[in-house]
Amino acid sequence: MNRFLGPLNLVGVLVLSGICLFQWQANRRAHLERVTQTKAHHELLAKVEEQRGQIRDSNADRDRFRDQLTKVSGSWKETGGELAALRRERAAWLVERDMLKSNIVAWTEAVTARDGRIKEANLSVERAARERNERIEAFNRLAEKHNATVQRLNEALAKLAELRTNAPAAPKP
Repeated sequence: MNRFLGPLNLVGVLVLSGICLFQWQANRRAHLERVTQTKAHHELLAKVEEQRGQIRDSNADRDRFRDQLTKVSGSWKETGGELAALRRERAAWLVERDMLKSNIVAWTEAVTARDGRIKEANLSVERAARERNERIEAFNRLAEKHNATVQRLNEALAKLAELRTNAPAAPKP
């Protein structure tokens, strides 16, 4: 009986080691994917913050130019030539403002698309985490069964050893 238990234990340990190695590799891949997605997420956040700064600067420029236009339009009666130049400048700013508005619309659409991709990435990460947790739970159940089997085996060996020590000595022929 003992000569079968050693190899059986060895096989069990090797199978358990293989399962652990497989789980470790799966966890490593999931972790590396999560790190990559986190880096991409941070890069996107940095781009969004940069674009927000550009929009703030553009808004500040626009507001400054509106202030200048208001000051100049108060003196239009005095200087007709300056007024014509300011009207041309104003028209250019309005065209630029319209371009900025269309850029803002495009940017908003891009942010919405990015948010959708981020949500999809988060869902895939959550799905991977759930799958990982299910695999870990299955592995833990297997380990519990293994431990229970080893404990029963140890108890049986202890009883066998006790029976051998309590058994009367056999007469020698």
